[in-house]
Amino acid sequence: MGRIKNLSEEQEKEILERYLNKQESLYKIEKEIHISQYMIEKTLKKYGVKKRTYIEAKQLGRKYKCDDDFFKIPNSNMAYILGLLAADGSISKKENLIAIQLEEKDKEILEKIQQVTKNNRPIEEYVRPETQHKIYSFRVWSKNWKDSLAHYGIIPEKTFKLKPPELLPSKYIIDYIRGYFDGDGSIYEVKSQNRIFFEIAGASKAEIDWIYDKLVNQYHILLNKKLIETKPNGTVIYKIKIGNKEELLKLYHLLYDNKKLFMKRKKDKFENLLKIPRDSNSLDKE
Repeated sequence: MGRIKNLSEEQEKEILERYLNKQESLYKIEKEIHISQYMIEKTLKKYGVKKRTYIEAKQLGRKYKCDDDFFKIPNSNMAYILGLLAADGSISKKENLIAIQLEEKDKEILEKIQQVTKNNRPIEEYVRPETQHKIYSFRVWSKNWKDSLAHYGIIPEKTFKLKPPELLPSKYIIDYIRGYFDGDGSIYEVKSQNRIFFEIAGASKAEIDWIYDKLVNQYHILLNKKLIETKPNGTVIYKIKIGNKEELLKLYHLLYDNKKLFMKRKKDKFENLLKIPRDSNSLDKE
């Protein structure tokens, strides 16, 4: 096979070295060795090298890095973030973008997640025009993350298609539930009934049924009935409620004892409503 016209054997070798071993982009190779992208692509084709897709090229050209293997090894922190993403994260359909957007009052948890995942992309701030509220965004571009999240049922446009993380080891399920609660749950008081309620909601029946089953059968929490609510736009929302104080106290300790990742605002509200001393969790003493 003859060399491409005007390119020496040394030039061909340099193109292959830069593209395959150094993982450089076509643009960078063109600028540094002054050979057109057309000739570079012809060289790659000649040697049977498949050109990287747009997504693959963008992944390699990332300015910011993270722990790409973070979701490959289950642990407490990983399961928590998995649950938060299931409830309140977004996965891009076209790119390898994973994002969590929260209001200013919950910025702290994004900063903790940033540290745990070794994400060096700064948390971004912007203001919602309609409310003037500050919004903070944690963003990662990672093909490994996107593939791993799909493994646990978290996919693009997941609102109605979210599947339970059946492959998550059972000892980390409570961490996942804590993450989901921080994303799509609440604890509140109904003064007219003199009762406190814990609630988790979602548009995926399979997900809410799974959380209900785990709380009842794995953690032996007595729950109220599952509820179904239809919003004015026709969207059906499934809910889990707990209104028994003893069960709420049991759930509090399951969720927070010796745990590092949680939304402080919701944990504080749990403690205030149930009158739980702040030093009841050893991590608060650190």
